[in-house]
Amino acid sequence: MDCFDEILCYYNEKNRTVLSTHLWCTQYLIKLTGARSGDMTTSKIENCIILLLNLFIFEVPDRFHSLGKSIKELDNSDKGEVITILKSEFDSF
Repeated sequence: MDCFDEILCYYNEKNRTVLSTHLWCTQYLIKLTGARSGDMTTSKIENCIILLLNLFIFEVPDRFHSLGKSIKELDNSDKGEVITILKSEFDSF
């Protein structure tokens, strides 16, 4: 069975626990990283890992994810400061 099919079949299973899903994902990642031999190209392995992570890993992007404020919550002076910082970041490219 193709790695995409295996991942999607497991994703569609109804009766699974968080622990069993975590264990399956870990084991499948190990399987994929060891799959260099055979008919799987590096590109296919990368795409299977991306699919696996997008379907099963639900972590916040970083530890500051919930600490920030919406731009709508900032007053005008704070908005100006954020815009200045962002412009300097993009101008450095």
